[in-house]
Amino acid sequence: SKAITTNYIIEITGTNSLEFMGSIGGGGSSRSIEGSIPATYEVSDWPAVAVIQKKGEYGTLTVKISKNGRMLDSQTTSASYGVVTVSSG
Repeated sequence: SKAITTNYIIEITGTNSLEFMGSIGGGGSSRSIEGSIPATYEVSDWPAVAVIQKKGEYGTLTVKISKNGRMLDSQTTSASYGVVTVSSG
């Protein structure tokens, strides 16, 4: 069983190995990230926000934010160099 956490989980999924860049953060501070799908990050402070951009024309990017297994927000883009923003609300 997974331990209950106060952290927000940001999952980036979609087209395998698609590269992305963006920023994630909580409590008003953010950090830049880049990587490739799939990827998972944790943010501890509220409100948690992620702004993620595809580094390419093709493929699909989905960003989900959850806490304790409960989905708070999910956005998907298949647009060229598309950007998605999710937040913990």
